[in-house]
Amino acid sequence: MKRALWISSGVALTAALAGLWLFQKKSAQSAAKETAPINSIPLLPGENLKADWSPEEVFRRAFWQHPGADDRIVEAIRFESSAPDGVSRWVWFMKIHPSAELLHKLRDPSTFGLLVASKPKPPLPGDISPPDWFPRTNMDSGADILQHPSQNLTLQYESKDNLLYASDYGRGFAKSVSN
Repeated sequence: MKRALWISSGVALTAALAGLWLFQKKSAQSAAKETAPINSIPLLPGENLKADWSPEEVFRRAFWQHPGADDRIVEAIRFESSAPDGVSRWVWFMKIHPSAELLHKLRDPSTFGLLVASKPKPPLPGDISPPDWFPRTNMDSGADILQHPSQNLTLQYESKDNLLYASDYGRGFAKSVSN
């Protein structure tokens, strides 16, 4: 009887430890998935992905200026696919509480050529996936949507929360040729 009790106690302890180990392993995998960037650009054979941009650098490359003291970046991510001959594609996404100055500048058509879009075109091609925190363009949300008539820059501004979602994508740049 004592031996059976010891064996069943040992089996129960082993099962509990195995369950704890599996739980910790799944938790670690979930945490890794949450912190790993989403690959938004499908890579061609031989291409590499760069996705380790600081939020300030994403902002600077997007708006050609450094964030102002009152611009608060909530989320920002940029992807570039490249091969030995240069960058082939890029895409970025941002979620910002913009300053009044930045918002005024972005709404001015002379800055980036953005206009209010009453019938917005899809902001992304079908093979690019936005991050989970980035909303789909939705005219019913009450947000202002600004787009460039012939380029890909799209802004979605929610005035009630002073929240700006911005995205852009394009083809890359070839390396310069030396003489």
